[in-house]
Amino acid sequence: MVVYYVEDTSNAVTVVPRREQWNLLSRRLSPAQFNNVVAYINSLIGDSDIETSNWMPKDPNWEGTPLQVLFDVAARKNFELSAQLFGLMVFYTFMTREDHWITGRFFSDGEPMRGRTYFKRRY
Repeated sequence: MVVYYVEDTSNAVTVVPRREQWNLLSRRLSPAQFNNVVAYINSLIGDSDIETSNWMPKDPNWEGTPLQVLFDVAARKNFELSAQLFGLMVFYTFMTREDHWITGRFFSDGEPMRGRTYFKRRY
């Protein structure tokens, strides 16, 4: 149940980044909604060794999925905020998994990627 930043793989991350947004998300979602989002993200991760948050899920339309509450309830229909909250939920989900992960921000085709990439840590 550990996430490390690629810049410092010896110290585990103990808090979700963007505390203000994280608190907002926690206040607006019910425990059931929150847990459903975590379970859904875990199902997207599955047994993967690498994931990038802005490429999850494959379909950008969240209607009919547990992610819809991020847009409708937590972000109050704000696209940018819902994307940020999704990224925080992904971070939290990786923090609560049984395995260890390393995360960082990387480039694709010379451009910075919007989301974080997570690699399963191998010892």
